[in-house]
Parts: sequence; structure tokens; C-alpha cells
Amino acid sequence: MLAKSNSSKEVTPGCKNDTTESAGATSDHKICDSGLQISTGTNNTCAVNSQNKLYCWGENIYGKLGDCTTINRTTPKQIGNRYWRTISTADTLTCGITCDQSVWCWGGNKQGQLGDETTKERLLPFQIKGL
Repeated sequence: MLAKSNSSKEVTPGCKNDTTESAGATSDHKICDSGLQISTGTNNTCAVNSQNKLYCWGENIYGKLGDCTTINRTTPKQIGNRYWRTISTADTLTCGITCDQSVWCWGGNKQGQLGDETTKERLLPFQIKGL
């Protein structure tokens, strides 16, 4: 059973209500060779499908699903429009590599674990520079 979300609805600047239209929009990256990957964290799951699209569901504390909210999801929700090569979930955060080889992370960041030089939570994928 999913735990109750830490807030009824929280939206990050750049997000449009309960969507990720503005989070991860891309132009014409080609689909990667990899795909069909799944990663389970603490009470959440993310998967990359055969079209290299990312879907996440489960507990959404700290925004670790990347859908611009902290609302728990009982069904898979597409996260942005990027093409993903791989994904990894953890207790409070999620990171992935897109088909263009860029690294993105989101979720809890209390100890700076997202690598963005802050301790700010990220409710949508944020590109990690310098990798």
C-alpha cells in the first residue's frame, strides 16, 4: 500500500499543473539501442519502454517520480518527452541517462546528492552539468 503523499499538491516552477509538458521536452533525438529497463526504489518504480520513454509510479515523496508533484501514482505516468537510455531509482531520488548521453536527476536533495550544487528538492528531471 502506498504511503500518503507529503502534500496534497505541490508544483515546481516550470511545471504545468499536474503534467510534465515543460519538463523534458526534446526535439529530434533518435531512439537508443537500449530500452526495456526497470528500476525499483523504496515504494516506487520507474521503467524505460521500448520507445525509450520513461514512466514512473508509486510513492512520490520529495518528487522522486519526476512528474512535477509529490502526488503518489498507482499507475505508470510518462515523465517528460525525453528519450531515455537507462534509469536508476533510490530511496528519495531518481537519476537517468538520456539517449544523448546527458545525466538527469530529481527528487530529494537534503545532502546535495543530486549534484546540482544545492540542497533543493527537484520535482522534475534536472540536467547534471559536467558529466
